[in-house]
Amino acid sequence: MNKREAVKELYRKAYGNRIYEEYAGFLIYENMGFYFKRWNEEGASPQYPNATTITFDDECSDLKQSVRNEITALGFSLVDVVHKVPTNGTLYDRRCYIKWQGQHFSREDLFLDRIKELAELLGYDVRSVSKPPYWGIYGDTSSDALANFEAFLDETGLLWASAEAERRGSGYVYFPKSWYLNRMFALFAHFKSVDLYWKDGYLYADVSIIPNVEKCNGAYCYYYKIRVFSGRTKLTEGTIYLPTISTTLLIPSPPSEGSIVFKLVEIEKATESEEVVDEVEKTVPAKPTPTPTPTPTPMPTMTKQEFIDKINEVGGGKPIDLDKIPKSGSNVNRWFYHAGPPPYISYYGYVGWKLYGIEIHNIDAENPPSNTSNIRFLESSDAHWEDIQTIDKGWAEARIRELPFATCSLKVKVEGKEVTETEAHKTVDIEYKYAPSNTTLKVISPSYEYVLRKTVSGSGSESFSADEVGTYFIYLQNEDCYVTKELRVKAPPTPTPTPTPTPTPTPTPTPTPTPAPTLILSSDSPFFVRVEDPSGVLTEEDEWWYSNRSEGDASPRIIMRVRGDKLKFRIRRGKPWNAIKVEGSSDLKNWVKLYEEAPIIGVEEEKEVVVEIKNYDFIRFTLTDGDRSYEWIRLSKKMFVEGKKPLPLCEWLPSKITSIDIAELVLAFNGIKDLGFVVLRKDVEGVAEIYKGGEYDCGW
Repeated sequence: MNKREAVKELYRKAYGNRIYEEYAGFLIYENMGFYFKRWNEEGASPQYPNATTITFDDECSDLKQSVRNEITALGFSLVDVVHKVPTNGTLYDRRCYIKWQGQHFSREDLFLDRIKELAELLGYDVRSVSKPPYWGIYGDTSSDALANFEAFLDETGLLWASAEAERRGSGYVYFPKSWYLNRMFALFAHFKSVDLYWKDGYLYADVSIIPNVEKCNGAYCYYYKIRVFSGRTKLTEGTIYLPTISTTLLIPSPPSEGSIVFKLVEIEKATESEEVVDEVEKTVPAKPTPTPTPTPTPMPTMTKQEFIDKINEVGGGKPIDLDKIPKSGSNVNRWFYHAGPPPYISYYGYVGWKLYGIEIHNIDAENPPSNTSNIRFLESSDAHWEDIQTIDKGWAEARIRELPFATCSLKVKVEGKEVTETEAHKTVDIEYKYAPSNTTLKVISPSYEYVLRKTVSGSGSESFSADEVGTYFIYLQNEDCYVTKELRVKAPPTPTPTPTPTPTPTPTPTPTPTPAPTLILSSDSPFFVRVEDPSGVLTEEDEWWYSNRSEGDASPRIIMRVRGDKLKFRIRRGKPWNAIKVEGSSDLKNWVKLYEEAPIIGVEEEKEVVVEIKNYDFIRFTLTDGDRSYEWIRLSKKMFVEGKKPLPLCEWLPSKITSIDIAELVLAFNGIKDLGFVVLRKDVEGVAEIYKGGEYDCGW
């Protein structure tokens, strides 16, 4: 038994146990050292491990002997550790760790990497945070985020032991720090719900599962069959392909009373090997007494047009994702892609004891289908197929719900291969698929300039040349579609010098350092806030802000907004007397001095200044010069920002602006609502311009 097999078996043994000295007292920490960092810094001995851990908050001897035997029989060891923490004396933190061959675990060892994938599959708004595990679930308020996070846990069966919220943009993200061991087996495939009901005289089952979301070569490794039995007799079978997680089964010839058994079968795509991973027994509900009629009620059927309408209703008008439909293996009891020509997809299965089929032809050209001539309904008769005009409604609707409908996708390729990293000056191809109408495709360079920005729909491709070194951000955005990719661009390798006949080798040229992102602080720049110049002594020249005071004039101020690590700029000053002060603020109210040159007498000169601006959103320059005409000071409009980040308005902007968004900005501008950042009048006006179809540079 290898490590992951042993972990899975440990989860199985612990699942649902509620006795503390058995398995209920065990916790799994995402990164123990990170969350016990304060005690480590205070000198905890031994230090809390910077690893994913399984720990019992007591000594190993406090566990029942039978549990200790079960754990060690799986190949694990139980290790007692006493962490001594010097806090107003000494704190003795006794713990019993589960280890494998003397080592703690990685997140992958404990299958924790699946949790984020599962949350995304189930449709939760997953966003990044700054602490392990570096993801969580979003909500507009802290309470909303917690409610969404707990809804995910209720849906899956997992249970957090500790968690916290982090402010992100205009909302919050709730994320886990530790989990209860006795609920971790819920990470493996199991039934979420099985509901039996009668409809039009037929027994149906709505089945929903929590699947194994493990991926192989970018696709899900497994698909699932639901097999229904009465005793040893199989009544029916259905198939689920991820990302679909539910289906409806028509159950032919059910027993009039008693129970039926549902078996969840996990099938590995690569080998078609099967494993029954869950089993549920359900009592057959009493069949409603039918209203007597002089003639038998016919089986409800569906026409080809109704079939097409139902596909559009269930899929919301989205195309069928043909990449997620199998092209090999059995083509019975599942949707299957046939290469043709022309290509088509099919589903063949039983209704009662009779074999039926659905074929959707010309699917590559007409997707989703809209022409009834491309739909075939088939019925098996004497070893051959016969075309029919209508088909069982319940069975057909269940098949439609098993279709994988497309979600928008984005691929970044260089020389035909999908990449996340490339060299400078390469041509980058962006391939998008299934983009809804009015979707925006954007490419933002490492210097936060737009390289590409256009409205797209459907599928297609665009190209650009990656000429800057750094990270490009690529977005496909719409209210129904949001995909983000990052492309890291590195400098091309320095060419090997060509040897010459002389023994002296050609020196390798020194690579030119990559410049920090540049911005121009003109009065029409998105980074400009305002000028405070009551005496009117400040003017704009081509590339400078220029101050030349007379006696009694106030020193002018220039306020800008910028986010980054360091700000580099130039000043030029006339002789003999001048000064400059630079301050930082997060709210335009409280200012902290970052740099100052006291008034000095000197010669005319130009110099470069570098200021640390981390943790500030606003920078204020105060320019002071003497009252003589030859005493002046200039501040360059051209500035360089190291570690430049988008302004908070850019991060807040939704993919589609609504009147409610503008109202929120107006409330924030007037101090009635807190969006987490300062809103300027020009932000309100600029976002309103976007709402009307125009453009506004928010300050990438």
